[in-house]
Amino acid sequence: MILHGKNLVIKLGGTAIAAAKSCTINVNASTLKVSSPNSGQWEHSIVGRKSWSVSVSQLIVAASSSAAPLKSAIQRVGQTYTLSFECSGLSNDHMSGQAHCKSFKATGTMGNLVAASCEFEGTGALS
Repeated sequence: MILHGKNLVIKLGGTAIAAAKSCTINVNASTLKVSSPNSGQWEHSIVGRKSWSVSVSQLIVAASSSAAPLKSAIQRVGQTYTLSFECSGLSNDHMSGQAHCKSFKATGTMGNLVAASCEFEGTGALS
């Protein structure tokens, strides 16, 4: 089964991020340089700590004329949330963890929809 982009769902506090159009999950492992007594001229490395981050691009949607979608998105910056991600249709393919909202960016161009992006940096393990 080939997965389509629409099958990757990012949830913030258990609720899918509204009007999400694309998302990226990054998981990295640092490497530490070491040397060997048998081959001191050659560099070796071992795996260090892991880190993860998530970025989401979305459209800004106002549920009503009294809604404040930009304000509520901007107020996310600097807060810590439980983020989870899953592939819809695959019941065992999901992970979650705590993440800080690092940034929010909104772009409005004449004649186009307002688009926004959020970046989250994981703190601790994914499980």
